[in-house]
Amino acid sequence: MRYDVDIYTCANADVSKQVTHFTRKASVAKASRVVNKTNVSAVTIESATVTDEEKPMIKGMTQPGLTPDQTVDAKVLFAEMKNVVPPSPKPLSEARGL
Repeated sequence: MRYDVDIYTCANADVSKQVTHFTRKASVAKASRVVNKTNVSAVTIESATVTDEEKPMIKGMTQPGLTPDQTVDAKVLFAEMKNVVPPSPKPLSEARGL
């Protein structure tokens, strides 16, 4: 199965807490704009359609929502699953080797 997710990479746990608060109430763009106001690299957001093999942090998720925070290389990561993409052939733009 594939999942439509936003993956947040935060500079530290405090930034993660701020972003989590904004994701529940506002859009991804607003969260990024507000949090990155003082430090441009405080949070980066990657939107993608991925499998749980590509991003193990979403393994076991079956419903939309937020994953728990995970610390990797002194950064805090979490993902917001928007929806589960039904099984279908990958479009050419997502195929490997292109």
